[in-house]
Amino acid sequence: MIKKLILITLVSLNIFSNTLKDAIVFYNKKDFIEARKLFEEALNKEDSLQANYFLGKMYLFGQGIKKDPKIALKYIKKAAERGNLKAKCLEAKALFLIDRKKNETKILEILKIPELKNLVECKNIKINKDKK
Repeated sequence: MIKKLILITLVSLNIFSNTLKDAIVFYNKKDFIEARKLFEEALNKEDSLQANYFLGKMYLFGQGIKKDPKIALKYIKKAAERGNLKAKCLEAKALFLIDRKKNETKILEILKIPELKNLVECKNIKINKDKK
């Protein structure tokens, strides 16, 4: 009985990881519609950190879906909270797009994190305090 349960668990994990791998392949091919479907499936089945990151990125930049920084932030924060540094950069970008002035302190806090200094995702976020 225990061997059967372990086998079922291993097969399930393999199916889920294949879903995520396939989603990333479709994402890299810019087939965002299929990628979104598979990322959502991976998210529903295993609450994947990577699926949260990619869905957030897709909503943030409008990749195969209507651009929506607020929805993006929901996914991105989940990935960032679980240690995805690129997601932390995208969190700053989403906060910037939602309300730069209101979120300026939080954005600056994120951008000061030393581990984010050389990430491309953070390099394009500029805050100029002189602008209104």
